[in-house]
Amino acid sequence: MNETITILTEHRSRRKFEASYQISKTELNLILQSAKQAPSFENGQFYSMIRLVDPTIKEKLVRLNPGNSQIKECSEAILFVADLNRTRTVSEKNQTYYDVTNNYDALIMATTDASLACENAVIASESLGYGTVIVGGIRRNSMEIIELCDLPEFCLPLFLLCIGKATDNPEKKPRLPKEISIFEDRYSAIDYSKICEYDATMKKYRDTGVDRPWIQKFVNFFKSNKLEVTETALRKQKFIK
Repeated sequence: MNETITILTEHRSRRKFEASYQISKTELNLILQSAKQAPSFENGQFYSMIRLVDPTIKEKLVRLNPGNSQIKECSEAILFVADLNRTRTVSEKNQTYYDVTNNYDALIMATTDASLACENAVIASESLGYGTVIVGGIRRNSMEIIELCDLPEFCLPLFLLCIGKATDNPEKKPRLPKEISIFEDRYSAIDYSKICEYDATMKKYRDTGVDRPWIQKFVNFFKSNKLEVTETALRKQKFIK
């Protein structure tokens, strides 16, 4: 097995970091360059990265997300933003009508581009020996982040990547069995027994205190889970009417 495959298959989220550790500028540039070289639809690069270097911003985010102290402790906290403001500027300069509000394909493109860039940054960071964790829960604080980071219209905070010298070593989290997640040519009917088997596996993993059984978690999650703040932020930033 080559080194890249090993890094990918041994990934696990690391949530505790050595707070005083600093990543060198050389390594940081390599991580950022790797992120920027990720695939992008039509090379549009519909995302931006914002390094959070002001300790007060990090502290405010931790107060908003008390379960994510790693935002303050990590060496690098990088906010990934769906960015359609740059192309808005291009259209304005060329006196062309700009129509991306309620353009769900544009939103998917921007989110996909940001996700691919973030994954490249994760792989690059872990290849250099650092730990990473992606904090998606910041979407609950989208309105505050828009203000904290001065995000213009057509920019939406998506997730935060924390990078640093990890001090924890959690078990590798089990993934869904391939029988219900990898198909050939056509989507196959889901064998619920395979989900139950996976749930039993996750119950054993839960003994480590890291996660919950899979079935009940998502029964509860999608029963009533709708982040109204996400819709509010989408409207504020003119992604939807």
